Amino acid sequence: LLIAILLASATLAADALDPNAYPGLVWHAERLDGTEITSRDADRMINPASVVKVATTLWALRDLGAATRFETRFLIDGDLSPEGVLDGDLVIEGDGDPDFHLENAFHVAIRLRERGVERVTGALVVHQPFLLGWEGGAEKRLPDAADRANLMAVRLRSVFDPHRWPRSTQRAWRKFAAEHDIPRKETARIVIEGGVDVGDGPVTGRPILVHRSKPAVDVLRRFNCWSNNDIDRLEVRLGTPDDLATLLETSWGETGAEGIRFATTSGLGENRMTPRQIVRLLQDLDRESRQSDLEPRSVLPVAGCDPGTLESFFPKLNSDPYAGTVVGKTGSLHYTDRGVSAFAGIARTASGDIAFAAIYPRAGRRLHWAR
Repeated sequence: LLIAILLASATLAADALDPNAYPGLVWHAERLDGTEITSRDADRMINPASVVKVATTLWALRDLGAATRFETRFLIDGDLSPEGVLDGDLVIEGDGDPDFHLENAFHVAIRLRERGVERVTGALVVHQPFLLGWEGGAEKRLPDAADRANLMAVRLRSVFDPHRWPRSTQRAWRKFAAEHDIPRKETARIVIEGGVDVGDGPVTGRPILVHRSKPAVDVLRRFNCWSNNDIDRLEVRLGTPDDLATLLETSWGETGAEGIRFATTSGLGENRMTPRQIVRLLQDLDRESRQSDLEPRSVLPVAGCDPGTLESFFPKLNSDPYAGTVVGKTGSLHYTDRGVSAFAGIARTASGDIAFAAIYPRAGRRLHWAR
């Protein structure tokens, strides 16, 4: 309802929404210059759910930069024979790449074989932070750092050995091979004879390969389109949820007992912001992205244009006259704080761009209704 009114009206009156309608719904909307348009309980602390990812995105643009690429280095610690046998260890030095997956590991295996590595008599040694595949956010990952690193090493060793592939990896390889004109039955196998190990000392060995991620701006956009909670892996490079809350409060001069609180940088857990603060966050994201010659749509999905939660949760925005007019971030929590449905973004209207936040706290299991 709020978005429809914002998009359809060029001169929205402050009382355009019936104050008695939709009890429990809170919202706030301003033009990008700070002019208030409509508001209800805008200073009430609520759980913004995955809208927290907007704050993490802003933080990454500020501290890492839009063009940053994460580099995962591969080294050989031993002698490599002309026959492709590495008499020693294959060493991985992670850089915290949050978006390294099966397809990336396939590329690495192919390139390592091109450089003459086919069999490793020693171990696959992983130095943190190296990540492979999804984990589902902080609440689902292994709590012990060594166990987590060992899991990533086991995953990589399995990708290097087709005999260990589950059906999901087999399907991923077939798709990868088709996209890269590789014969379907051909595989890039690297035999690791010495198992896996987690490096806890200085990284040793001679560099043989560097894997570079896509630019951070593309990584962020992918996380936000699908509202993927593993965006919190950026904490390795950025800092803790408390650091993010302090950053925003300091920049806005809003420190205090009732300040911003983040349990995670993905939106899982009990987080707290006000609708007014969320709108300010969006205004900051707009300014920060433009300083990098980007726009908010460079890091957030656009309704009617991008797949993901925005397309699924708010289907009316996918069609005319709304398609392409809203760039935004969804948020949903099924059980935390008795359920939350949130939507925030920037709407393009005939009278200018409007930053908005609309949240239904305590929606319970009625998330579809709340949206």
